[in-house]
Amino acid sequence: MPRLCRERTSGVFIAEECGGEKDAAAEPITDRGIMEDYQFNKLEDLARGALAGRPGVSDFMNPGEQRKTAALLQSGGFSRFRFAGGYDDAERVRAFLFPDYFSREDEDEWIASSIAALRITGSGYEKLKHADFMGAVLALGLRRGKIGDILVPKEAEAVVFYDSLLTGFFFSGECPLTAVGRDKVKLAPFAVGPDFDSGRRYQPVNETVASPRLDCTAAAVTGLSREKVKTMILSGQVSLNYDSECSCDDEVEAGDILSVRGGGKFRITEIENRTRKGRIRLCAQKYI
Repeated sequence: MPRLCRERTSGVFIAEECGGEKDAAAEPITDRGIMEDYQFNKLEDLARGALAGRPGVSDFMNPGEQRKTAALLQSGGFSRFRFAGGYDDAERVRAFLFPDYFSREDEDEWIASSIAALRITGSGYEKLKHADFMGAVLALGLRRGKIGDILVPKEAEAVVFYDSLLTGFFFSGECPLTAVGRDKVKLAPFAVGPDFDSGRRYQPVNETVASPRLDCTAAAVTGLSREKVKTMILSGQVSLNYDSECSCDDEVEAGDILSVRGGGKFRITEIENRTRKGRIRLCAQKYI
């Protein structure tokens, strides 16, 4: 059975499907800091199960965790896996590991049965934000890994993607989620159609940077000085893939989500090609 490894060079994350031969430069993991221990152990169990003929699915993961998961599976020579979050362009997704006998139709069916969505609707008299809905959902005692994206297309409405095993909890009639903030709410199952719109809107940002370091990247996309950004990183006001415990020299990669307090939230789409002067082209989407 392949052993999960950590590549010496950074892995490439492909949103739909990943695969590849084990890199000769791969080495067994000795530093569990690449993932939380429970995440690594769960991933290893899922890989073993898939090799034994049992499909498996992880918790929801943020973009940074997705990239680490893809790199670990690729370095171990495991290629039958996909990422999905319930709709196209999902940020938080689950890793699905499949046995060799699964067809594409089998994979699609397993994915569809593992992720569900619900709509939370308020009275319309209160302005509810993403943080209000997320706080109310997590206050139920649910782990963040069981909840995917929470989209807020309207001020009094949210669509929540979640582990389908929680459907009975949400709709048993005993779910304590009856209010968000000071507003009373109602829950209803939500079906994602082919024309589903997440409601996200972006503004393109194109810059060049000397280095893919976090401080350089954050300064470029926000227009703030690098010294100002360094101070904000050290004080926890900058997060990379929703983790505020980051350092100035962390490297930013395509697919990362970067948030700067007061400066905006950005999805990095490209940070690799160099200009004639040797600087790195940085392309991002700013959430608006």
